Amino acid sequence: MNISSSGNFRKADLSKLNGKIEFLGLKNIKIIKGNFSETMSKSNGFKGDIFASFLDCDLYESYKTCLDFLWSNTIKGGIFYLDEYYSLKFPGAKIAVDEFVRDKKFQLINFSGKCDDDFARNVLVKLE
Repeated sequence: MNISSSGNFRKADLSKLNGKIEFLGLKNIKIIKGNFSETMSKSNGFKGDIFASFLDCDLYESYKTCLDFLWSNTIKGGIFYLDEYYSLKFPGAKIAVDEFVRDKKFQLINFSGKCDDDFARNVLVKLE
């Protein structure tokens, strides 16, 4: 379930990310380096309720960890943009999301064909 046809992610470049943040003039971003299982916590400075989350974490375990933390901190009507939902490249993402929402009140909106790429894009709306 944690498979990927993209290889591993060890070559992620923090300087490129910081360059994009600087280029866009974003001042409200806090980068926390580490695994999702270690960094998704209120002890890392999380404050307030969440309205929207952009999940681009590729793998089953990463999606499960992020959804576990984010769902309880997201307001009713809040949205989760699911980058890999229904991706052949990252099949574990859909499995994790489907397992997670089994006992939740939600709406899944499919944006396939509405973007300029070949990936299936979906938004999960929290209804409870």
